[in-house]
Amino acid sequence: MKRLNNFFLAQNIKYHILIIIGFALFSLLFYYPVLSGKKILQSDSVQYAGMSRQLKDYKEKNNEETYWIDNAFGGMPTYQLGAKFPFDVLTPIHKIFHLFPHPVYLLFLYLFSFYILLLILSVPIELSALGALAYGLSTYLLIIIQVGHNTKAQALGYLPLVISGILLIFKERYKLGFIITVIAIALNIRANHYQITYYIILFLIPFFIIQFNHYYKKKRLRVYLKNNLLIVCAGIISLGLNASSILSTSEYSKFSTRGKSEISLSSNGNFIEPSSGLEYDYITQFSYGIYETFNIIIPRIQGGGSTEDLGKDSELYKHLIVNGIGKNQADDFIENVPTYWGNQPILEAPAYIGVSVVFFAILSILLSLSSIKIWLLIGSFFSIALSWGKNFSLMTSFFIENIPLYNKFRSVSSIQVILEFCIPVLAILGLKEYFYSENKNKKKKLLQAFGIMMFLFIVLFLTKSFNSFIGPYDSYYSNMFGSEIMEKIRHSRKYIFNQDIFRAVLITIVSFIVLLFYLKNKNQYKKIIIVVFLIIIYDLLSISNRYIDRDLFVSKSKSQNHFSMTLADKSIIKDTTRYRVYEPSLGLSNARTSYFHNSIGGYHGAKPRRFEELYNLFIDKEIGGIIDMLNVKYLLYRNKENKFKVMKNSKALGNAWFVENLIKIKSIDSVYKRMASTDFSNTAITSSHKAKLLRDTYNIDSNSKIKLVENKPNYLKYKFSSLNDSFIVFSEIYYPNGWKVKIDNELSDHFDVNYILRGLFVKKGDHIIEFEFDPEIVKIGSIFQISSLSIFIILILSFSFFSKKI
Repeated sequence: MKRLNNFFLAQNIKYHILIIIGFALFSLLFYYPVLSGKKILQSDSVQYAGMSRQLKDYKEKNNEETYWIDNAFGGMPTYQLGAKFPFDVLTPIHKIFHLFPHPVYLLFLYLFSFYILLLILSVPIELSALGALAYGLSTYLLIIIQVGHNTKAQALGYLPLVISGILLIFKERYKLGFIITVIAIALNIRANHYQITYYIILFLIPFFIIQFNHYYKKKRLRVYLKNNLLIVCAGIISLGLNASSILSTSEYSKFSTRGKSEISLSSNGNFIEPSSGLEYDYITQFSYGIYETFNIIIPRIQGGGSTEDLGKDSELYKHLIVNGIGKNQADDFIENVPTYWGNQPILEAPAYIGVSVVFFAILSILLSLSSIKIWLLIGSFFSIALSWGKNFSLMTSFFIENIPLYNKFRSVSSIQVILEFCIPVLAILGLKEYFYSENKNKKKKLLQAFGIMMFLFIVLFLTKSFNSFIGPYDSYYSNMFGSEIMEKIRHSRKYIFNQDIFRAVLITIVSFIVLLFYLKNKNQYKKIIIVVFLIIIYDLLSISNRYIDRDLFVSKSKSQNHFSMTLADKSIIKDTTRYRVYEPSLGLSNARTSYFHNSIGGYHGAKPRRFEELYNLFIDKEIGGIIDMLNVKYLLYRNKENKFKVMKNSKALGNAWFVENLIKIKSIDSVYKRMASTDFSNTAITSSHKAKLLRDTYNIDSNSKIKLVENKPNYLKYKFSSLNDSFIVFSEIYYPNGWKVKIDNELSDHFDVNYILRGLFVKKGDHIIEFEFDPEIVKIGSIFQISSLSIFIILILSFSFFSKKI
């Protein structure tokens, strides 16, 4: 197994090709509805479609990119909505995988990249293929695809390739290692899920510490420094290749909910703790329970997903039928029983890694502890501990308060993706050692691993008597279903708890017997490895198939009709003026309205911070003037018959209006407080220093006019006429970076008023006012991208001058 497991030797190429073709076929069969032209309908993707529709429509109509949309939250940059940046060389590389239909290509990416990693770890071909399946078929990795977390799935798909490149560099395969590291890190960043990229960086820190200790003992620190210098260089080039995206996102993040709030009191009067990131409760909202963590081997230890299909042979179903519940109603209910009794708000599926995979990982640790295994073990423990979030507040609080950027990300449970990576690697390294090494203690270590698993199962089974099987939402369910049915649901929770423990015991025993059989029949290796394949595939697929819903695949026409246009929507669209629509029942958590109209709602993980703060004030204080100044001309609501109805807001202030008073306040905090008592029709309030030299009052003559004559998401043109110097408020979101204003082709200055809008002083006369969004940050990013690509090419071409090995 020299030179990358002889990866490049001709006699092995055919096996690699066959395995990769096998991965492709397996991925296609796993998502077999795509073979008939169907497409998956993902919840998050549907919301994304609503948010990004204007972006796509603009590009199709104008054959150019817009970096601003105004169909959601009143307006926001498109940097995190699928904007295409100039000089993007990474998308063509990514599209090589995208030759397969979505979501097939994501599963294939999991399998392919993990296979490459294991080959680089000198794992035999057949075990590398087995490890790829163990990684790609873990329940969490499949569920994130189903719900539409496509960027997260891409980032996790490229994770093994990132590790592959770094390992090659430490194997002193410098040229190949450098190329793979640059491309893999760049593609991982390009996936645009910075939380996963950040976790990878945290995960690599103990790797470099362990390697330092190893090289220090061997007195090879110069080589260690050389390796690290090359990795740092690869990282910098990777960042450069993503410069436009990174820089623009960084710029926007300060303006978003990920940035520091500028106010000291919330809308309900609570003190806001100064922070440069998200609030503790928001970060830890999705925290894995300590006991719940065992669902990596016993999937329904706390009930599985938020709802489970218990089947028509269950006691609960029989109870429903016997007690007169109609068959149709019983059928619907039994498919969505609230079995989950953990503390997370919602759980699509347990993060099941596989009891067989964990068993092999424990065996791996007992057989030996190499530096790679120690690193993977540390990564696993940290991943579990940090995923506990508020359930392990000491560690979580330390990271939030002291580790840079940790407070920028929510859903701490997501860090379990590191565990999802580590355990399959440990398992395959263990199987490699068990089947291929001369370790004389194999039987002893196998018995120890089996004993540990059985002891764990016994302990978990005994905890049943201490478990209440009562969830935090059971009182709500009792009111909905009745106490008798709720008691039956608790009984079902106990039943599936027992069922999954029994399942785990059985799979572990079978896995143990197969490995024990090998010690006496080593010449039967091929048959044994086939059985191990079947065990792992059955173990993982039988659980993931509980949660994979292939009914989500629909015809192409249905997949493109993300939202249904109602009669109410049609009546609003007849109005050709520029206005906004508000759907109170959706608030700021749904993009349905944004799909058809310019809306003040939307769906995004990083909303404009001031907009959300002002919306909360509007909701808590019921300040109608806020939607008036946002030019909300129509409100959509459902009547008693659940049909959409339109309410016209006659008080909407329009696209732009003259004000008599400009109130200058020292702090933005004070502006926020004054929003509840200001008449926006004749007054603007601001804390901007740009307003210092302006007058406080303005005369509005009867002939004063301002009219919007041309508008695009990134361009607005107004005709202005007045006999007096005037101050104008524009019902457009103020964003300090990128928007430029010209009066008669001369650059002018605008600033923020009314907390979120734009204000502009205009001298008397007739003028043309133009706003254009032309972000400098994209241009700067383009320069970095071109430079980084040039440096990368030069380094590759000149590698022979500073690398011993090619």
